[in-house]
Amino acid sequence: MYDLLIKNGTLATHDSVFPGAIAVKGGKISAVFSPCTDSLPQAEVVIDATGKIVMPGCIDSHVHIQEPGYTYGEDFASGTMAAAAGGITTILEHPLSNPPVRDRDTFLLKLGLAQEKAYIDFGLWGALLPDNLKQVKDLFDLGCVAVKGFISYAGEDYPSIPDSVLYDVLKDLKDYPGAVVSVHAENLEMSETGIRRLQESGRTDPIAHLESRESIVELEAISRAVLFAKETGGRLHIVHMSIAEGAELIKRAKQEGVRVTVETCPHFLMADSDMLREKGPFAKMTPPLRRPHNREALWDYIKDGTIDFIASDHVPLTYEEKSAGLEDIWRAPNGIPGVETFVPLMIDGCLNRRGIPLTRFVQLMSTNAAKVFGLYPKKGSLLPGSDADFTIFDRHKKWVYHSRERYN
Repeated sequence: MYDLLIKNGTLATHDSVFPGAIAVKGGKISAVFSPCTDSLPQAEVVIDATGKIVMPGCIDSHVHIQEPGYTYGEDFASGTMAAAAGGITTILEHPLSNPPVRDRDTFLLKLGLAQEKAYIDFGLWGALLPDNLKQVKDLFDLGCVAVKGFISYAGEDYPSIPDSVLYDVLKDLKDYPGAVVSVHAENLEMSETGIRRLQESGRTDPIAHLESRESIVELEAISRAVLFAKETGGRLHIVHMSIAEGAELIKRAKQEGVRVTVETCPHFLMADSDMLREKGPFAKMTPPLRRPHNREALWDYIKDGTIDFIASDHVPLTYEEKSAGLEDIWRAPNGIPGVETFVPLMIDGCLNRRGIPLTRFVQLMSTNAAKVFGLYPKKGSLLPGSDADFTIFDRHKKWVYHSRERYN
């Protein structure tokens, strides 16, 4: 007898969609049955998925839990519960904790906290800092899925890396098993100068945040990082890309054989500067929400396969932190939550509004992230032997999400 049987659903993978059933034993997929099977096996638990899509569990590869150090907003327990409630079965957590995941000791510290508290599967990113180049291979050996460096401003605990460090790590790790080097791509000097210029002019309105770091600030940084990947042969990943020009650059680089992948986020696909103008600090993040024409253009690169996958870039800031920027946008920290709304937003945006094929949706939400970060076919697959992680949903189910402002 199996532990679990999911029947009567529409099974969706990265390359096929078909009616069928899935049997699970010991936390693994044991068998996949076609609808013409005369009789399905017995199971301890049976889920009738009539009218629903059954796909490999969604992976959010860009989540900031920020434990240890900043648990006043969230910890691994509450963050992974929110992810599970939103249909995510695996998160890959970024290293912006205090201390950041920079070496063996800090990795083991965060790993212990996550193992104790997490309600779903997780992976950990490592930090790429100006002074930890010698520890980066240790981080991959310990199990980090990637390392992340900022070529923009990040903070005192997580200083930005100079170009020489990015170039050297791409070169040193080009043949290292599973080594992915990722960057937050914004030009440090241009963004800092833009902020200073707007502040000195007396601008405190939300759109000043956008105007302080126009598209060229991100495009230059993407171009530089891609050039380094091309010259070194290293594996580069661009996080939270917001601009269509960046996608076009990456599309050309892929055609030339550069080992580069890229993600974008739900907010760049579903919102734009009009929301920044309306919601102010609650819609402030970096890179910023762009103008409406850019949002529309990004969808072309979702459809043609240039953008490898989507991730939330979830940041658990408090209402009080964000509301500090209501009168002065510079006083609000950057970042928005999203781990719980990520999957529903993309079901609506990709499937219902844009007609993205189900196979492409599975690539964007599960399989491609699993492949980039070395988790496939354990994750991102419905093959026998894969982890029994499933996201099951009714694409026509309606519900409403309200912000806290509605109740004040």
